[in-house]
Amino acid sequence: MIKLYIELFHFDKNTDYLPYYKKYTLKVNEQTTVNDLLEEMYAKESFGIDKSKTINVKINHLYTNANANVYELVELLGKDWKIEPISTYRAVKDFIIDNSDFISKIRLFKPYLNYSQKQNYVDNYELFYYASNTLNFNRDYIGDHALYIAYDLIKENPSLKNEILNIVCDTNSGISYHTSLENRVYKYCEDKEHKIKELFATAKVEYKAPKYLDMDDMNIFQKFDNFNIAVYMPTLATKELIKKSGAKYIDISTAYNDIAVCSLKTNPKFSFKLAGEFLLDAKDNNADLVIVDDEFLAIFDGMQHEIENAVGREIKMPILTKTEFKKILDGNKGDKVLGLDKHKVVVGLF
Repeated sequence: MIKLYIELFHFDKNTDYLPYYKKYTLKVNEQTTVNDLLEEMYAKESFGIDKSKTINVKINHLYTNANANVYELVELLGKDWKIEPISTYRAVKDFIIDNSDFISKIRLFKPYLNYSQKQNYVDNYELFYYASNTLNFNRDYIGDHALYIAYDLIKENPSLKNEILNIVCDTNSGISYHTSLENRVYKYCEDKEHKIKELFATAKVEYKAPKYLDMDDMNIFQKFDNFNIAVYMPTLATKELIKKSGAKYIDISTAYNDIAVCSLKTNPKFSFKLAGEFLLDAKDNNADLVIVDDEFLAIFDGMQHEIENAVGREIKMPILTKTEFKKILDGNKGDKVLGLDKHKVVVGLF
């Protein structure tokens, strides 16, 4: 048995100006699901929830179906949880949301879908629509569920390709606003991202799949005492290595948001805004530097001026790649030795 410390979302659009959270401490075992937790808290004090179906929820930064096993989630999220509906913006009564925006995007394909197909998307694809970070920036985004539908329709009937692409390639709301769900949806199926990758190719839009590296355990020869460090796409190994270095790890929810590398050429301002959201969160949480996978140095450091213009604030955040960080921990010093002299934002460490 383990204890979970939970903050549960509450909001009634008819009476509340802002949401609030009620705290619970619950004991769980290896068989407990998120739905069991919701049932237990509901028994203590009822709240708005559709009990006719297993709902989708957001726990900390992760979106999941409530059938998910609690013990498995604890390994990813720890024991302090904030449980919210999959869209706090669309909340009507606690965990009951107005999903008409989600439904309206499915209706765009009405001429091509029979009833059972439409119902399948309505019943099973809501999570993928609301989990997209893009909705925080563009409420008109067509949605990842629409991209899956488009892929399926073109696959079933290639003669519809041009008609379907006209729907999903809208310059203000279409495929160029896609951001990966890999680090936002629990047990996200790689096949779904592969569908979108193929759709990008069909639409002749450049796609780059995100790749996130891990850090091996290693001996520490150079300490980072008194440093506050944030990480883009952190792993448990990275967090532990930062703590081992003597630095304080800064936990930021936006660190798990894809920055739309696939849209960097076709929709650069959007990608810069996404990158800026994370960097500003790091800055506002007093991070001294940010660590990124090597492939993201060109964006977070090399394009930081463009990012600042996109978000309208000065950032000047020093960036280290994981490779550079490991070299420093291993005792290497000197900007030229490390390659820090090539960074656009000065990294003052020694």
